[in-house]
Amino acid sequence: MSTKTPHSDYDSYNLFEHVDRYMTTPRFSAPSRGSHFYPSEASVKYEDGGEEYVAGSCLRKSYYRIKHGSERGQVSARGAHIMKHGSAIEESLTEIFKQMGIWRANSVRFKDNEFNISGEIDCVLIEPDGTEYGAEVKTVYGYMAEKDIIGNTYNVGKPKASHLLQTLIYCWVFRDRLPYFRILYMLRDSCARRTFKVELHEEDGLYYPKIDGVVSKKFTIQDVLNRYRELEYFLENDTLPPRDFQLEYTDEKVNRLYSLGKISKSKYEKHFAPKKPVPAGDWECSYCDFKAFCWERQQEEVESAIPDSVVEID
Repeated sequence: MSTKTPHSDYDSYNLFEHVDRYMTTPRFSAPSRGSHFYPSEASVKYEDGGEEYVAGSCLRKSYYRIKHGSERGQVSARGAHIMKHGSAIEESLTEIFKQMGIWRANSVRFKDNEFNISGEIDCVLIEPDGTEYGAEVKTVYGYMAEKDIIGNTYNVGKPKASHLLQTLIYCWVFRDRLPYFRILYMLRDSCARRTFKVELHEEDGLYYPKIDGVVSKKFTIQDVLNRYRELEYFLENDTLPPRDFQLEYTDEKVNRLYSLGKISKSKYEKHFAPKKPVPAGDWECSYCDFKAFCWERQQEEVESAIPDSVVEID
């Protein structure tokens, strides 16, 4: 006769707790910290409607990564699984490209010594006419991603700003070898798909983004590269950069952004809700691996002045 009860220790065993712990446990590595910059850390400042915005990565986040490595940053189990799923989709597409006969290379590592940028492009593919081009695979999910990136009847869709900036860095580094890149989007939930052709448009010595044949003059690739120069300045002077984003907006900023149509009505109403308000803020802070460390700091922020000679690029 079995003595096992319905509520034994075995029955309460949660396998995913162990999986999540494994996924978030730092792997053994040599005690060194990377001093190079990543294409995924690309960012730029630009003006729109009289407001100054930052698109892409936060300089302070990159500063923390280089100064502290993984000591202060912590990837969540959810984030680790998302990265794993994204890698699986990239591997699957690469195999399909090989079967189609359009694959040239994948996981191509590079180092740009001028700006100390080190990275890896996902794939190099071949057009029917023999033209080689770069491909960057991105996976996203959710209604807003499908609406904003894939597009619908009312919205044409566009690449996510951080993905565009990263791809522009690839366009710059490989400008003499690959005429353009394509960002390949696939939604993890619906499998909706879309591509964007990204190029650099040269005009009077300046290089502007060109997406699907349309040139944008909000910023240049030189502006993007200047931000790496700024980061380099902060690191060399051991000075903490100011935050590029805010975990919680002030009421004044929420009112201003709402009047400009930069935040939704629901987000605005939740911020000013009389009971249990949900403060509006930048998602870049909410999902940052260094959020706790950054916002727990009690020291005053020092807005360092950066000499023009440091940040200007010919």
